[in-house]
Amino acid sequence: MTKSEMFKELGCSARIYDYSGSFKTEYSNKVKIYTRKLTEIKTENVTETSVGKLTSITEKTPTSWYELTRKWPIENKEDFKVATWIQENTGWKWDEEHFQKTKKEWGNLGVPTTFVPRVNIQDLYINTMGVENAIYALMD
Repeated sequence: MTKSEMFKELGCSARIYDYSGSFKTEYSNKVKIYTRKLTEIKTENVTETSVGKLTSITEKTPTSWYELTRKWPIENKEDFKVATWIQENTGWKWDEEHFQKTKKEWGNLGVPTTFVPRVNIQDLYINTMGVENAIYALMD
């Protein structure tokens, strides 16, 4: 069964995070994003721009669907410059087709729920530097 079919069968409501896919990132045409498998469990994630590139490495674990970050994309001042350029040259658009598809799948089983992009400190801690590195960077 799909998730929505399970909720229908159980007569439960849900927080429907699938609606988050309705917000699409629009990167500059000068941004190239790709991944490369390093080993069976490690993946390199690269964002190349006209001003430099950011690289992270993630690792799968046998006990979780979530990948652990082994190398953060921002590690120094030059990486901050690249990350800033990416943010200044990135936009967002609404994907009505995705919204309607999600609405059709879930119907009235719950409230449309979305995640908005993390900002400022939250983004540094969770997405780009890790807590310890971000604290040292802020102090510097």
